Amino acid sequence: TGFIVDATRGIILTNRHVVTPGPVTAKAVLINNEEIALTPLYIDPIHDFGFYQYDPSEIKHITPHEFKLNAESAYVGQDIRIIGNDAGQKISILDGTISRLDRDAPNYGKWTYNDFNTYYIQAATASTGGSSGSPVINKKGEVVALNAGSQSRSANAFYLPLTMIKQALNALQNNQKIQRGGLQTTFVTSPYAELKRLGLTEALETSYRALNSELKGLLVINKIIPHSPAAKRLAIGDILLSINGKPIVDFIALENILNSNINNAVKITILRSATEHQVEVKVSDLTQITPEAFLTFDESIFHNLSYQQARHFNKPIDGVFVAMADASLSSPDRNSAST
Repeated sequence: TGFIVDATRGIILTNRHVVTPGPVTAKAVLINNEEIALTPLYIDPIHDFGFYQYDPSEIKHITPHEFKLNAESAYVGQDIRIIGNDAGQKISILDGTISRLDRDAPNYGKWTYNDFNTYYIQAATASTGGSSGSPVINKKGEVVALNAGSQSRSANAFYLPLTMIKQALNALQNNQKIQRGGLQTTFVTSPYAELKRLGLTEALETSYRALNSELKGLLVINKIIPHSPAAKRLAIGDILLSINGKPIVDFIALENILNSNINNAVKITILRSATEHQVEVKVSDLTQITPEAFLTFDESIFHNLSYQQARHFNKPIDGVFVAMADASLSSPDRNSAST
């Protein structure tokens, strides 16, 4: 599923895993069964959202509805509706109630795409694969989140918040480059009870709780890409306190400051074994470590190792990745001789 967020420019919002990072040919089927050709416009290097674009002049028989994004209106207990093609059924409408705003990003497995460094919104809606990219709307018809995944065992669905999506859309609408910076580091939220075991003092807990009373913990380093700028300066288990003197209490604050300091060194204050440390780390341009081209040879496909796969296998972002092995690169038959 996808939905129009800019009818004038012909921009459709959907999931990253729907646009896909590789070459794609796609068409949109509108509610009146008109078909229009789509061109991939953007995919985020980390988060599960992307944009398609179409030529507005191709729509002849309907005035398309432009959905309004409201990034700040989601709250626990809010009644929502998910409009999409659930299980392949055109225009299914599912209902639900938001139960969490701070869920960890869902993990879909080692060999596939996984979001990280963000909170997810959770609700019980029993949605399936066809709902990927659906708008999650409130009573006013405003989009409060983007449907991204689900868990069939518990009937829970997971939605991506709109903050970074809205920033990316604004950049596209103003013909600006979308700035995406990172430390090649994965953070997770740890509750204050766990943070105390990592050395957080009562004074620090009190001061950070005062900054945002709704948050139940702070960001802790969970993974670091080997040989990255952060690898020799940060460590797994470090509690993130501030960057450039600004306290960091959530992923939005983290991403905003990194997006505005691409290719610059930032001063990071962390708590390690109950002791504060300040280190300088260069912010990476995430678009530069996202493959944009591939090579085919002997029916096999190669591209530079991506950030996503480097995270999965704890490898430096360096070298060539065999995305599909065929012919001479495929596994030799057990009964044949290898050379």
